[in-house]
Formats: sequence, C-alpha cells, structure tokens
Amino acid sequence: MAALLFPAIGAVHGTLAGMTWISTTLSLSNRSAASAEAFQTVGF
Repeated sequence: MAALLFPAIGAVHGTLAGMTWISTTLSLSNRSAASAEAFQTVGF
C-alpha cells in the first residue's frame, strides 16, 4: 500500500509545484508587461 501511496504523493506534489511555478511565471510576466505599458504611457 505504501508503495502505491508514495508515487501518488509525488505526482500530486509535482503537479502542485508545476502549477505554482506556472502561476508565478504568469504573474511575473503580467507585472512586467503592465510596468512596460506604464512606462510607455508616461513616456520613458
């Protein structure tokens, strides 16, 4: 039973880590795009 449990935990943990990395990357790219637009609006 434990032999089945550990791969399942690893898969869930890997999925959560992947989703966290993706959302972090998206929020960072959105933030940099927003600040780039702000700079263009101000005229820098």
